[in-house]
Amino acid sequence: RTMQRERTRLDALVLRVKHQVLTRLSAGKQQLYLAETRMRLLHPAQVIRRGYALVRRKQQILTSAGQVAEQDRLEVVMRQGTLHVMVESIQNESEL
Repeated sequence: RTMQRERTRLDALVLRVKHQVLTRLSAGKQQLYLAETRMRLLHPAQVIRRGYALVRRKQQILTSAGQVAEQDRLEVVMRQGTLHVMVESIQNESEL
């Protein structure tokens, strides 16, 4: 009788552990899927396909006018081609 009770208790514990493992595995898969989706959507090629441009100077991505000086040569990567440009003047955000 005690042996049967212990066996039943052990079986219940095994089921509980299996359930917890499956729950954690499922949650991990969901987190991985979301991270993969975010990475795919934020990949520079995807951003360009949505109509944005990528501005680079010597392979360095630029994010601010403050990173550029007059006469700098830049590369503007767009959905259907790349422009090679030279900066004539700079207008800072405060001047807009």
